[in-house]
Amino acid sequence: MPEITLADLKNKLASEQFLLINVLDPEYFQDCHIPTSVNIPLKDLEEKIKSYDKNQPIITYCASYECLESDKAYKTLKKLGFKNVHVYKGGIKEWKESGQRCEGPMQKALKKL
Repeated sequence: MPEITLADLKNKLASEQFLLINVLDPEYFQDCHIPTSVNIPLKDLEEKIKSYDKNQPIITYCASYECLESDKAYKTLKKLGFKNVHVYKGGIKEWKESGQRCEGPMQKALKKL
């Protein structure tokens, strides 16, 4: 399963077109997510991804290295015929801990500290 690092993701966000999918449930996505990402929960992935181009680069992510939802999403996407899929295993936890900007209420809470 092809993985990308935090540095890879930051570079791609600055220079490439791809679909960044947060596969967590909506309440987690709304609390804090990587800018430009879309929320397609794992349980809805097969249905909601049908209209996308199978050649489009896709990166999946979830909460952290301990979360396996992004790995499951990778397997689902490959099974459906998507060709260019990667996993960002560090997830929202690594993203936040490295000082990157999150979108959602968590951003406001962090500013108060």
